[in-house]
Amino acid sequence: MTYTYPVVSVIVPVYNSELYLEECLNSIVHQTYRSIEIILINDGSTDRSLEIMVNYSMRDDRVVVLSQSNMGVSAARNAGLNVAKGEYILFVDSDDSIRNDAVEILCQQAILTNVDIVIGNVYYCHPNGKQIPRYQYVTELSKQSPLSGEQCFLQLCKSNNFPPLVYLYFTKLAFIREHQLFFEEGIVHEDELWCVKTLIFASKVSVVDIFHCFHRIRKGSIMQSDNRKYRIYSCIKVVKALEVFADELQEKQVFLKAVGYVYVRIFCIYISICQLLHEMNKDTNEYKEYFMQLLKKIDTTLSISQKLLCFNYFHYGNKHFFPKSN
Repeated sequence: MTYTYPVVSVIVPVYNSELYLEECLNSIVHQTYRSIEIILINDGSTDRSLEIMVNYSMRDDRVVVLSQSNMGVSAARNAGLNVAKGEYILFVDSDDSIRNDAVEILCQQAILTNVDIVIGNVYYCHPNGKQIPRYQYVTELSKQSPLSGEQCFLQLCKSNNFPPLVYLYFTKLAFIREHQLFFEEGIVHEDELWCVKTLIFASKVSVVDIFHCFHRIRKGSIMQSDNRKYRIYSCIKVVKALEVFADELQEKQVFLKAVGYVYVRIFCIYISICQLLHEMNKDTNEYKEYFMQLLKKIDTTLSISQKLLCFNYFHYGNKHFFPKSN
């Protein structure tokens, strides 16, 4: 079968990934499913990444290279979304790789079930060679799917298996554009915001029992870097955006069952903030008052179990991540 346009757009933000980029790109260009475009966004790389990308584009006309000044992964993904021609989007990080039939399986499932999102799973690949399966939702939910996005979000949150990882979501481009699901720029931890909103808005979601992504754990990555102040700033931005989102859902009287678990996600992020503060040997007082006010705000709107989760996460962060003694 010939396609006038690619069915799938694979978007890869790239920043100084020369050591891993060829492995990543080889896993994409050799996919069993051929009707793809591969959009590589050079986000101001200063190593050989751009040279590697250009070489691939010269050998494979499905590879498109865009360049921008260093604006971060969110801006790079948005740039890819703005030019994508495929019906579906798959994001891949430039130091990760995907199994050779990943696109074929995800695409077949999306077309068969006519869903907005197909969710797969991931192995975390450690420097010692160990591959650890990250989430345990796959087998159980794959038997139930498709579900509405709200139902899927609720079930994942109830089982503590919600994946805030954008590269696990194989998503219809028209759905992304209809709901303006672009990424918050200028921050990290943007997945926590995008994945919540995207999943809740989806009409139908399918979960497949496939570990399609191999995520490399390395010290030099953004999430493993020492820039803790920036990460705390990003977490607070995400928390406030999620609070606004929850307020909007309540105001419009839509997806009300999901609102409580949006707050649960907020208090999960509070634990990350406390951990980062602990690593900086700082207390939580600067942020504690804000989250205490959130606890008061949710007291009349959440179920007992949801309130208990929020309270437990709040107290866990305060108790376990105190300043380190000198």
